[in-house]
Amino acid sequence: MRASARPRLLARVRCHATEPPVACSGYCAHCQTRHSLPRTPAAEAAAAALLARVRSAGRLDFEAAEPDARFDLATKYRSAERPRQQGQMLGVLLGRRGGEHLVLKAFSGQLNNVWEVPGWAPPLGTIRHDSSPVYTAAFRRIQHLGAEAQAAGAEAAAGSRAEQRAAEARRLRARSAQRAISNALLARIWDGYAVTSVGGRQAKLLEASLLGAGSRGGTGDCCAPKLLAAARAQGVVPEAMAETWLGSSTPDGQRVEGAFYEACQERCAPLLGFMLCPVPTIT
Repeated sequence: MRASARPRLLARVRCHATEPPVACSGYCAHCQTRHSLPRTPAAEAAAAALLARVRSAGRLDFEAAEPDARFDLATKYRSAERPRQQGQMLGVLLGRRGGEHLVLKAFSGQLNNVWEVPGWAPPLGTIRHDSSPVYTAAFRRIQHLGAEAQAAGAEAAAGSRAEQRAAEARRLRARSAQRAISNALLARIWDGYAVTSVGGRQAKLLEASLLGAGSRGGTGDCCAPKLLAAARAQGVVPEAMAETWLGSSTPDGQRVEGAFYEACQERCAPLLGFMLCPVPTIT
């Protein structure tokens, strides 16, 4: 399809007002079915209520006993101190557990460089910069090798030709070791992501995603995967979802405060087919 034809096609798809809006969807390769959750009026109301609660409290950690300045609402808006600041996606999932109706909430990615905030759905990954000794040790080694390579590079610019060759060899060895550790750490990070489908099937994230090893960085960190994982962990059956934007708009205007958005196609859709699948086993 020509790139110029895509906007017209999307316009035709979106003009069907009779179709309920989709909050998130994805194709499941296991049962060969596209699964989805709707964005119902009740879900939109719950998302709007979440925005109102955050605004009223003036902070995103409104369920914490003591406020943390890192989660102040002002951090989501551009200002003289933060001229490039933009907002963040928030999401809610409506579900039931027995006869109880529940609302879960999540923020996309990290909240001001923090993965876990009281009251919000936790991250899927277990190898993280803020809590994993594996990550911390590897990152320190990567930094050390980077400094070593930089110093060797400076040495390679001076001295005799033999000294320059020796320094360049050290620089290349440091960069090679740095890449190897970085790749190994990335593999450990991906391996720390495990997902469970609505039907109870378990898989590593790269096994569950249609893109496999080609999955984009950040896959599994958006609102929808977090909400589905939290629902599964708490025994909540998902019924609807809504995602909305909090804070300053993105520079391209694609994200505007208070508007509703479907889960992204780049990172979420390849994973959500598996996570939304209700089939317990494939025979």
